[in-house]
Amino acid sequence: MLLKPYLFTAAALTGLIAPCLKADVLPLNTWESFSWSDGGVLPSAVSPTYTFTTTGNTLLEVTDGFNIGDEFDVMITGTVNTSFDTSTINPTQDGVLGPGVDGPTSWADTDYSHGSILLGAGTYTVNIDITRNALGFTGGAAFIQDTSAVPEPSSVALLAVALIALGCVVQRRNRRAQASESR
Repeated sequence: MLLKPYLFTAAALTGLIAPCLKADVLPLNTWESFSWSDGGVLPSAVSPTYTFTTTGNTLLEVTDGFNIGDEFDVMITGTVNTSFDTSTINPTQDGVLGPGVDGPTSWADTDYSHGSILLGAGTYTVNIDITRNALGFTGGAAFIQDTSAVPEPSSVALLAVALIALGCVVQRRNRRAQASESR
C-alpha cells in the first residue's frame, strides 16, 4: 500500500520530464535543418522542439528553405517566455524552389520567410509550429540557429591590441610633429 504514492509521483515526474527528453539540443552558431510532412493539416502536428542554454546574449534565427512559402510560429519558453512569427513570403515566388539549400543562403534571400529574436542568458525550449506550407506542398524544410550576439573574449582581446597599437602610432606621430615644430 505504501508503494502507490511513490508510483504516482514517479509517473507524474516521468510525464514532466519526458517532453524535455524529446527536444533536440541546438548547438551554438550552427544552422540546424528540420523538415515535416503534415499532409496539409495546419498548424502542423509535426512541431520541431529544440533546447539550448546560453551564458550571454544570443540571437535565435529561423528561416524557410528550399521551396518558398512556408511560414512559422516560434514559441520560446524558459528564462523568457515569448514568441514570434516569421515574415510573410514573396507571393509571386510561392511554391517555387529557391536557392535556399542551407541556412545562410535561405536567411539572406528575402523571398523566404524568416524571423529572429534576441534572448539573454538562460535555458530555453523552442517549439516551432508550421502555420503555412508552400503552395502545392504538404510538407517542407527549414533552418534554425542560435548565434552568440556577444563577441568572444578572444575577439575583444584582439580589438584591444589593435586599438593600443593604433594609439601608439598616433602618439609617435604627435611626438615627431612636436619635435619638428621645436626646431
